[in-house]
Amino acid sequence: MGISKSWSIYVLLSLIFHAVLLAINQGFWVELDSPTFVDLAKTKSLSFCTPIGYPVFLFIFGIGAKFLWIPIFIQIVLRSLIVGLITHFLARKYALSPVQSLILWIIFHIEPQQIYYNSCLMAESLLVSVCMAQWYVWQQYQLKQNKTYLWFLYILIGLALYLKPIAIVSLILLTGYSLLKLKSRYKILVAVILVYGFFYVSVSSVYYWRYSTFEPDIFKGILFWNNASVLTPTLKKDHFLTKNPEVNTVLERMYQRKDCEYAFEQNDNRIFEDSSFTQQYIQLQIKQGKTYREAIVHTNNIFGKVAKSIVVQYPFSFVKAYIIPNTKEWINSLYVPHNITYLVPTHITQICTHAKTYTMHKTVDFIHSAVKLIFLIFTIVSTFVVIFKKQKNILQMIIPIWLFILIYVCLNIILHSLEYRYIYPIIAGAQVVAVILVASYLSSADKSV
Repeated sequence: MGISKSWSIYVLLSLIFHAVLLAINQGFWVELDSPTFVDLAKTKSLSFCTPIGYPVFLFIFGIGAKFLWIPIFIQIVLRSLIVGLITHFLARKYALSPVQSLILWIIFHIEPQQIYYNSCLMAESLLVSVCMAQWYVWQQYQLKQNKTYLWFLYILIGLALYLKPIAIVSLILLTGYSLLKLKSRYKILVAVILVYGFFYVSVSSVYYWRYSTFEPDIFKGILFWNNASVLTPTLKKDHFLTKNPEVNTVLERMYQRKDCEYAFEQNDNRIFEDSSFTQQYIQLQIKQGKTYREAIVHTNNIFGKVAKSIVVQYPFSFVKAYIIPNTKEWINSLYVPHNITYLVPTHITQICTHAKTYTMHKTVDFIHSAVKLIFLIFTIVSTFVVIFKKQKNILQMIIPIWLFILIYVCLNIILHSLEYRYIYPIIAGAQVVAVILVASYLSSADKSV
């Protein structure tokens, strides 16, 4: 069987496909945090809630975020490039015909919202392409044992960390694999430490230069408390016995407010509202003589300790009240459609006022949900079939992806209440798995004929 002669064919097909979509939609797509990314890029500001990578990307390639179509175009090109490379890699590996290779390409473009998110103004759109590139580079390293690929992998992991720190999942997987398999494990471990060290030191130094604190995410304690606060109604007064008097004071105030509106602060955004418990505590610190920045840092530290105290005292209740409901939300989101918004090109500088919500027709809605559900079921069932048959060559390619998805999901469930954009990397990873499995099936079918 012949194979496609060039990966550029698939890249060109993807570019044409996205160009047609942009022309039909007359704009690109935005999500809830898109205005924040743009604002940070325009004002050259840093945020204690938003990773630094994507605003910097918009600032550099969007020329101060004035021409947002340029970074969107770059995202589309990067996605098209990595889709083309993966398709071509599998076509060569399994000696597929051009028609069979085209089937692989179609799988990458069959899930509607994945297509939209390729041209969406959010960090996950760029992150997914970088993570897919990590997988491709890793496969090339496994195949050719060329250390150049390994160094390129380190660079890609570093870039992913700047976009979303949760991309540390890739470092975890690389560390685990090197300890189990690779002869040069110690060199790789040193490289892993250097990659993460460079990321953390560089970001922390920028924040210290700007805000006199080495902590890039001073809201992580508050966000942890936000998750633990679902247990407020279960708090008991005789449990306020920590060694920190201020932690005990906060627990006492939570106990007094357990029947109030803000007892269940499951929405991350609510903790930043002026009337919320957290904001009231920050204002209290300011009245006691602290600056606004000092008040936030102090509140974050104390609330983090409060959350830790609550979870330690009520571990099973925390699982029941937060982990399980959040897990259900994640499962539902894998097949329930999500309304997204798009921007008309003439209004791209006014995101909040000109973004329009796109709502699918009920029939399209049903088809979309059905496609996604069938897609996920096929991928999961086929993976178990491969495991049962002990097809090691296929497992070597798909296990890293499934491990990435599993760790990524677990970390997100623990750290965040659900936002739909968190789901995007999961579906994209499952797409790569599906493409690998279909490629192997097509190859097997040819051999059996």
